[in-house]
Amino acid sequence: MLQLGNRVWHCDSSFRRVPALASLLYARSIPQVGGLTEFADGRVAEHSVFRSRAKLGFTDFSAAERRLMPPVTQVFVRVVPQ
Repeated sequence: MLQLGNRVWHCDSSFRRVPALASLLYARSIPQVGGLTEFADGRVAEHSVFRSRAKLGFTDFSAAERRLMPPVTQVFVRVVPQ
């Protein structure tokens, strides 16, 4: 059950106030034409672990659990100065 989260597109630990240092994207297949591409309409996004878990059918979280991991705002694109 723990690995179900890997079945949906995600960025590692973006739901935490301090996210993972890095996340990699690996393409298993690439369409020759088109493809499903999603765009963001802003520079920041609200991330919630409970929203992604709900997509997989996990919705039974207590109020205490929700208070421990509230949604956070993350910068959508990070630029490495070097």
